[in-house]
Amino acid sequence: MQILLCDQTDVIIEEIGALSPQFRQAGIPRSIETVWGNSLDDLKASYKMDGWTVTDKAPRASSSGNAQIFAVDAPQGGGPVVKQVQYSPANSDSMHIGQYYKFSYSDGATVKVIDPATYKVTGWPETNTTFYNQAGNKISYDAASNTWSAH
Repeated sequence: MQILLCDQTDVIIEEIGALSPQFRQAGIPRSIETVWGNSLDDLKASYKMDGWTVTDKAPRASSSGNAQIFAVDAPQGGGPVVKQVQYSPANSDSMHIGQYYKFSYSDGATVKVIDPATYKVTGWPETNTTFYNQAGNKISYDAASNTWSAH
């Protein structure tokens, strides 16, 4: 099995076919559509179920200290893999203010799952980043109108 969190090409890898009842019952996220609302422990469990090692990391010293981060020691080969996961709860001291999840890939790509109503854009564009809303739908930011829209 592979973790089902999408990569920058918007392909959801579904090697296990239909979601296993044990994942659903445990509330473990297995796709980009099921990330929102999960804790960092839920996300870690998803990788651990695939036999990958996760290691907690401290937030950057220059940050608000709000982020919860873990590194993923995933098998290499077969394309980009998630190397780090960050969960940032909503916090007025954070530069983005709103809650978000960030998945960093081995090829430098980033995927963020955000609430477009609360995520504050700071500097634009965020290079090599694909954004999704809470339901797992791809979204784009229009800097001219300061709005998010679904694809």
